[in-house]
Amino acid sequence: MSNRKMPLLREAARNLGKTEEVFSNKMLYAALGADSEADKDRIRTQASALVRSGELVRVTRGQYRYNAQAAPSREAEKITRMWRTLKTSKPGFSIQELARVSGAGYHHAAGYMRALEKTEYVRRAGKQGNTILYRATAKVRQQQHAFQPPKGLSDPFEVEKACLHELLGLFMQRDLHQPKVKQRVAELSKTILNRFEEQEEHV
Repeated sequence: MSNRKMPLLREAARNLGKTEEVFSNKMLYAALGADSEADKDRIRTQASALVRSGELVRVTRGQYRYNAQAAPSREAEKITRMWRTLKTSKPGFSIQELARVSGAGYHHAAGYMRALEKTEYVRRAGKQGNTILYRATAKVRQQQHAFQPPKGLSDPFEVEKACLHELLGLFMQRDLHQPKVKQRVAELSKTILNRFEEQEEHV
């Protein structure tokens, strides 16, 4: 798990710690698919950085609460990372590369690229197979602050990701035999399943 994955850790912490729930390093490992000791070390290091910034509150060793008031704006954070990536990218980069290097996610990167192209911050620079390539224009080099698109960038799977993280918390911290917990597990699972069944119908 590289440093550019900090946004994924922040998103997991935000969802696991909503309504001031306490969550653990072990839950972060599971949410982020950390199998190796190196990955777990990086997660602990990054969690400590969020503790220092005030975004996480350490309850006890390896356990935290999320402090939403200290968190940066999610949209502004993603735009800043994508803009910095754009300024250092060589001509011939793709939306997939912008998403991977910035850690902002494909849907955010695609939306940002559309806005950048419309305002002539980027231009198309050919194709690699079926993938469209881009290059930054002089406007990017001349502008210090990140370009802000006129419309917000929303994550189309934000609800489903939050459901998944809540499910993780239930499975690791609650008694799954309790009726209310079983009901909540069913509700969250249906939300995720319904979204992808709807997508399948339109394929």
